[in-house]
Amino acid sequence: MKNKFKILWVVAGLAAVLVLGVVVYLHINDDTDERIANCMKKSDPCEKDSCIIWVVRGIDFKLFLLHKHDVSICDKTSSVSGKNTCIGYVAAKKKDVSLCDGILPIPENDGCIGSFKSPPERKSEENTSQNKTDCCWQNKITDCCWKGACFYTTFCIPQEEISNKNDCISFVARSKNDLSLCDKISNISEKNNCISSIAWEKEDVSLCDKVSTTNQKNICISAVASEKGELFLCDKIPNLSARDKCISRFAVETRNFSVCERTSNSSAKDDCIVFITIANKQLGGHYTNVSFCDEVSEVFARDKCIVWDSLGKRDVSLCDKTSNTSVRDQCIMLFAERTYDKSICKKISDPEIKQECVQRTS
Repeated sequence: MKNKFKILWVVAGLAAVLVLGVVVYLHINDDTDERIANCMKKSDPCEKDSCIIWVVRGIDFKLFLLHKHDVSICDKTSSVSGKNTCIGYVAAKKKDVSLCDGILPIPENDGCIGSFKSPPERKSEENTSQNKTDCCWQNKITDCCWKGACFYTTFCIPQEEISNKNDCISFVARSKNDLSLCDKISNISEKNNCISSIAWEKEDVSLCDKVSTTNQKNICISAVASEKGELFLCDKIPNLSARDKCISRFAVETRNFSVCERTSNSSAKDDCIVFITIANKQLGGHYTNVSFCDEVSEVFARDKCIVWDSLGKRDVSLCDKTSNTSVRDQCIMLFAERTYDKSICKKISDPEIKQECVQRTS
């Protein structure tokens, strides 16, 4: 009996030493504080928030076992969107849905993201870009990250944002592969998004059958098809338009222009090619061949493809391939703005667009 107790004590002692060793090892190899300190040196609040979020995303989940790594790390952010996104990642890392209670409401005025709350006299289609400028720069958006997303992205939608508690719950549900957590979400659409995210994470298309609306079910199938690399899953979608979107998404994810040939009509094929070209630019790709833009049949879509291809390849001369002088000038102005190169504005023919280009790049 005494020998058994001795063995138990030895085992318990070894276990304690092992745990202590792991804790010490984690402390010694944890450079989180140093990386956060570097983030705090950034003068731009949005860059600082992005830096902090990337640090949190990269923290090994075992480091969250240390008491010093908790949700309080998110208090160092400057914006509501930054803090919410940070909280979501911490909650997912710790697999603790209760942390989602700390999600803050987005300031009301920031809701103009994507909706262009502009003065009545500026509601025409041709003034959409001006509407965006009003929305972003006339102090109507208080959150710097949302403001930046509004002005610089094509559709005024910030990427990878956790904007509300339901987003956070979905994040945790996906990290735990726990479908039951989605039942905590009362909003049907957001609950479906939660289910879809788990289906995507598990690469299990059968879970998409639990999604209650047809449109979101189709999106779920598309996500799983792209993640698994199984294009035939798109055939589960009966609606042709929705199936084309599934095929286009697969083509974008795999950067495979030939997949666009699988779409049902020329318009869907055009969209597919343009989407890949845009994705190449946004993800830093420089390998889009402009000959694919030449295959786009609709003029507006082809121009859009060429504009994004010029940005992706960092080749302003591609703007000369657009359909007319006005589009060419707009292409050059966008290129100058994105590359912060005012000298490029000299290539613009229209005096007014040239002046606007100089102002935007100054």
